[in-house]
Amino acid sequence: MTKKQFLLAGIADVATIGLCIFTIWKPIAYPGSLFWTGNVIYILGLVITIMSIVAFAKTPDDKPVTKGIYKVFRHPYYLGGYLSFISIGLICREWLIVFVAIASMIPGFWSAKWEEEHLEETYGDEYTEYKKR
Repeated sequence: MTKKQFLLAGIADVATIGLCIFTIWKPIAYPGSLFWTGNVIYILGLVITIMSIVAFAKTPDDKPVTKGIYKVFRHPYYLGGYLSFISIGLICREWLIVFVAIASMIPGFWSAKWEEEHLEETYGDEYTEYKKR
């Protein structure tokens, strides 16, 4: 990982940790459409994250993860996390949380790109073929 990559990944991590700390003091806004929409999105994000962890755990170390939720999404763990963070902003009716969650997708995109480069180096043609799906 280059210095630039490490810095951008660190920015995403700091934004995520800051977002988690910030939400501790935000009241939940009951009820309303944003509350219920946020809960549905949160559950969806949680399910996607759990499915990605299960698929990852079932895959041997010498193979890329290509089964389960990874058949549908190349980066379901990121997707589940972003959906969960956005949903927290909706549940709390705090647009700053939604904005930070969306803005943190930018360094997350670069992290995913660098992760894919590493996976191509590690697994070669097997991962390249998986990306073509």
